[in-house]
Amino acid sequence: MEKARYYLPILVYFILVVAFVRVLDFNGLYGQDAHEYYRYSKACLNWIYTFQSPGDYFWPVWYPTIGAVFAFVFHASVLTVLQLFSIFWVAYSILVVVRWYRSGTDMLTMLIYALLALGFSPLLLRAGLVAMPDTMSMATTLLAFYCFKRYKETGKTVAIYLFALAVALAVMTRYAAAIVLMPPSLMFAYYLLHGKQWKQILICIAIAMVVCFPHFAIRYQAPLAFVQHEWLTSWSLSNFFARDFVTPDGTQHYKVANIVYAFGGFLHPGFGVLILPLLFFVRKQDFDATINKVLVSSIILYSLFLAGIPFQNKRFLLATLPLIVVTLYPAYQRLLAFIKIKWLAIAGVAVAHVVLCWFMFNEFYQRNRLEKQLAEVVASQPEKVLYSFDVDIAIKNYDTTKVIRNLWLQQYDTFETGSLVLFNEKTFARQWQGKNPMLNWQRLKGNYTLVPVSSEDNGWELFRIERRKEQ
Repeated sequence: MEKARYYLPILVYFILVVAFVRVLDFNGLYGQDAHEYYRYSKACLNWIYTFQSPGDYFWPVWYPTIGAVFAFVFHASVLTVLQLFSIFWVAYSILVVVRWYRSGTDMLTMLIYALLALGFSPLLLRAGLVAMPDTMSMATTLLAFYCFKRYKETGKTVAIYLFALAVALAVMTRYAAAIVLMPPSLMFAYYLLHGKQWKQILICIAIAMVVCFPHFAIRYQAPLAFVQHEWLTSWSLSNFFARDFVTPDGTQHYKVANIVYAFGGFLHPGFGVLILPLLFFVRKQDFDATINKVLVSSIILYSLFLAGIPFQNKRFLLATLPLIVVTLYPAYQRLLAFIKIKWLAIAGVAVAHVVLCWFMFNEFYQRNRLEKQLAEVVASQPEKVLYSFDVDIAIKNYDTTKVIRNLWLQQYDTFETGSLVLFNEKTFARQWQGKNPMLNWQRLKGNYTLVPVSSEDNGWELFRIERRKEQ
């Protein structure tokens, strides 16, 4: 009961975050990825009702599938369920961190640390507000490490089964979690094989197969297609020191080399202001325990994996953020002991994180409003066909009456007159130079008369394709 009262603030945190997005009318949709998860989750819900296959899908199916199942059971909006799930897994991660050091620590100190380092980590909180699976995979990855730790401490069989469940959920939510979980999984496999625990091995395999069932049910024709993902096929040591890449996603220019991004990304204020000062209070004995060695091994392995990918995105670093947080807790205790006025320092960090949270979230919030606004403008036009890119999935989710033709998927030799085109030349010109979006746009401008319908300050313009120019 004494410890339970320290979990109440986590529930309050969850309620406040939910209230925050409701007050702002932020529905969790931001960019193409979130809209695609939402679209596929709706298709899965339709599958439940009509047995009509949702079709194949680029990412792991667990997040949209479980969203559809909960929406069906509770007769709730799919989008609401997806967003609540994302928020829930942030709160759950805080709970796991609080329980990590069960003895030898002050629960209140651990709770404050978990809330500061995770709950109000700007990029993590932002990830928890959108309809995407990052926080679910992150939380189940953390849970797997926690189960590994509990098994080392207690030897209880239930920890083995929970580990298998957590690993399967994490990987079936984001495939890259397999890299993070490789070290503890290999150690667990060694323990079980060395101890000839055949029954436990069979049960773990059964648990994994049950979790993987939606994947095989939907992707029965090509269940291993994900191993051909571009991240794997284009992974290279040469990418470690590169910062400019040309991929199917266009031309990308980054400020730092991949190796710096992969290992130093956590020093970005978007993850909070605690990690950098805590590094100065790390001591060698912090890594004496087996679990901490495994944590560090996983962080390094995953960072090396990210360094070899020709792409940078800070949200990919979230997978190991909780692992860094639990590893740095002894350093946090030393930092507190070093500081004279502790409450003032904690308040200062809290204020800094709240300000950063709003700054980071506002980018998503403005994009969300823009997508709704563009969808309203498009919906108000009588034309039935829309050519677009980047926001086309958003337009389709908000207005399903238009026939959407994507400017990235193919090059068009001709365009249908009397149609609409929504494009942002200012934003796309550099990244998509020589690629389908810009090639289609240049052909459209060169060969057709475009009549302006609407324009936004950030570069988005809506045109009507009036007629083909005489050559």
